[in-house]
Amino acid sequence: MEVTLLSAAALHNALLKNDRAALEVLYRALPHLAPEPPGPHLAPEPPGRRLPVFAVTSGVFAARCDRATLDAEACGGALGALDEAAATPGLALKLPLRPGDLLCVNPFLVWASRVPGLSALPLVMPSSRLSDGAFAALHAAEG
Repeated sequence: MEVTLLSAAALHNALLKNDRAALEVLYRALPHLAPEPPGPHLAPEPPGRRLPVFAVTSGVFAARCDRATLDAEACGGALGALDEAAATPGLALKLPLRPGDLLCVNPFLVWASRVPGLSALPLVMPSSRLSDGAFAALHAAEG
């Protein structure tokens, strides 16, 4: 079993260098078509939510690309440009995993391919990229 890891910042910088128009689109609040099932620390997401792929809040970079729910039509060719950047030789890290391996990534900085049979468990810290800014809508209301 193999997982592919991509640095969201490296993808961002590749678009900054090669396709600024696509990068501009991915900074916009883009529509998502269907909600994904929430994790134990994530608020239920209503249909029609709008989130960017890339954001900077108070000087802190964060990125999230949920291809399963992102409205590809609203992105135009920006997702294609993102795919081209991801295909750049040497940009992705392919990591073999064996039973019992544990892989921890910050999904707002490192994007991991989805592999059948692997479980993803969210760990949300009190102060995280979900606390404020463009992705705060993903965090459950504390109360």
